[in-house]
Amino acid sequence: MKLHIYLFRHGQTYFNLAKRFTGWKDSKLSPLGIKSAEKLAKKMKNLKIDVAF
Repeated sequence: MKLHIYLFRHGQTYFNLAKRFTGWKDSKLSPLGIKSAEKLAKKMKNLKIDVAF
């Protein structure tokens, strides 16, 4: 059985653009962040993922 590990991080947020630290507060995705998330979703939609953390 092959093990595949996929690593990715969140998309760009408005706090990222403002160079704000966002330890405990969520920030909305910027338009670029939304576009990146949608692109990643399209690439991952046919993967069979058993576990996610």
